[in-house]
Amino acid sequence: AYVIPSARGFTPGRQLTLNILECDALMRIYGWLGAAIPCAVLFDFKAAFPMLAQTWMWLLLEVLECPLGLFRILKGLYWWAAAFSACCPELLLWIAFSGVAQGCPASGFLFNLAAQPFFAHMAASLSRTGAGELRICADDTIAVLKKLCALAYLAEPFAWAEALAHLVLNPCKGVIIPAIKLTSALERRIRDVLHTVAPQWAGFSVRAAAKYLGFMLGTQTLATQWKSCFAKLLQRIAEIHTSKHTLGVGVHLHEERCVSVFPYFAQLT
Repeated sequence: AYVIPSARGFTPGRQLTLNILECDALMRIYGWLGAAIPCAVLFDFKAAFPMLAQTWMWLLLEVLECPLGLFRILKGLYWWAAAFSACCPELLLWIAFSGVAQGCPASGFLFNLAAQPFFAHMAASLSRTGAGELRICADDTIAVLKKLCALAYLAEPFAWAEALAHLVLNPCKGVIIPAIKLTSALERRIRDVLHTVAPQWAGFSVRAAAKYLGFMLGTQTLATQWKSCFAKLLQRIAEIHTSKHTLGVGVHLHEERCVSVFPYFAQLT
């Protein structure tokens, strides 16, 4: 119940592919409605898992009355995690006060826990005003907006996330995907709106299509949807060929690494 319905990463019983279907459908609907600059906005965090503030994480666990046994296990994993490094003639001590290890089975749960207050506020603001919808899968965040100016509803929660949880957006990797045909005139309008309502995100790129959870979203996806898939397949075939394995090993690697490339894409196309 704590994790909002639109957050589907690391949450049992939820399908992340629904994010793709719903975002695509919303973009088509908003585009047909003819609103002023309907679009999807992809947000990218800078090293989200390694930068997560542990003090914020412990505070939320206490507020949510996490079972004592689980709380102690998590603190045993992360509290004052330290390492030594030799730098002759000195011995340096490094202590980690931020981050969850991406290889840790608890990392997804902890990230969801820490990010939910901010995502919940964003989702509620968009829903209350009818300005759009938010979809989340771990740190992959997308907002589908009826009007680009609705970005103003998201600026404050993202600022709180940076101040409290050290979840910092990377403006260079943010992407705006118009739900209508992208032209040079439309891009200029988008830039003008960005400088007015969210100047901190003026560095976001504007594209006719962009990848979300492995799938292309946008008005011009037909030619690009399978391009990256074929590129990945050819790259893996080349890697297997250059490794000079025996025939048996090569066949096994092909079944393991190549055959699995297409089913993920095929399920929604």
